[in-house]
Amino acid sequence: MNEDTDLKAGMYVMSVDGQKLGRIARLGDEVFEVVLGNRHPRGFAVAYDEICSKLKAEIFLLRRFRDYQPLYRPWQGPAPEPHIAKGGAGRRFFLFRRVDARW
Repeated sequence: MNEDTDLKAGMYVMSVDGQKLGRIARLGDEVFEVVLGNRHPRGFAVAYDEICSKLKAEIFLLRRFRDYQPLYRPWQGPAPEPHIAKGGAGRRFFLFRRVDARW
């Protein structure tokens, strides 16, 4: 059963090595479904135990990108749009130079 209320349809899903796997399409009791692409979408189901970490609009899974590639199958509809503020996704790490930091 899914007890994680932080997961929402449209969140980005990444592999542990930082490759984009797609977006969350549906949340089920045992698994959630990941979809990639708009013109010819493909996707796969992932168990909740595979989640490694969560950020604001992204979740990371335990395995590498090449381990998930054989799981992709054709999908009926496009991936949902993310439900986050524009520009909020994709910025994972803020790096500062020492002269830019204001202490």
